[in-house]
Amino acid sequence: MYSDDTKFDTYWNARLDRRGIVAANDASTKTKALVEATQLINNLNFEGEKLVSTQDDEFPRLGATDVPQAIEDAANEMAYHILDGRDVEFELENLETSGLGVQSMRKTSRQKFISDAKAHGIPSEKAWRYLKPFLRDGQTFKMNRIS
Repeated sequence: MYSDDTKFDTYWNARLDRRGIVAANDASTKTKALVEATQLINNLNFEGEKLVSTQDDEFPRLGATDVPQAIEDAANEMAYHILDGRDVEFELENLETSGLGVQSMRKTSRQKFISDAKAHGIPSEKAWRYLKPFLRDGQTFKMNRIS
């Protein structure tokens, strides 16, 4: 896990919590949100290799022994939005959609913009900005050998 309830509280006590999310949730609930945030982070395709191939989480990476502060901050941002009820899957499933129509030989369509954060399952744009520098370029992929 990239953070814990104590680090979460420290992170958010230094920021303006307009919604009162930090005080409204106990340590156990914050930990659950941080576990979910960690799982979402681990689903991304990061540059480099894990420090130890058998570690559960994607960080730390080879060449570093610590989890970067930006990754911890991303986890804290994501956990906050999860605690606030943000559900990216639900949002994606319920995007306003409309079909293509033909009117007087004119093709029309209406599309909604989907942010990169949302498309990758990240519930916070700020967290996405923290994570993005660590991601592969999108033109490469990672393969794992399973025996």
